[in-house]
Amino acid sequence: MDARVNKEKPFTDPAFDQQALAAFMDVDLETFRRLVPRYQEADRTLDYINSLRAEYAAKLLMEHSGCPIDELPAMCGFTDVAAFNKAFKFAFGITPTDYLNSMTNMFKKK
Repeated sequence: MDARVNKEKPFTDPAFDQQALAAFMDVDLETFRRLVPRYQEADRTLDYINSLRAEYAAKLLMEHSGCPIDELPAMCGFTDVAAFNKAFKFAFGITPTDYLNSMTNMFKKK
């Protein structure tokens, strides 16, 4: 599941939710919940989706350091900046701005 989701990036659609993930995996919601018990609850599935979005944002920041941070939430499927910042900080322990600054400093030193 992870490989396909990361390859095709359906999570960049803000409407991508548990139902959409099940459909993406070509199963109905009930079957999805049975196959992936840790995502039986919609909130847990949303946490997973948001972690994918945060990882994608970090990848974009690393590959395109000139990418405006204020455009990242929408590019990654978040509907608001607060949710983006929260998910990013949860995934990486720092804010997107701090992450970008640390990446910029790391590459300047090389």
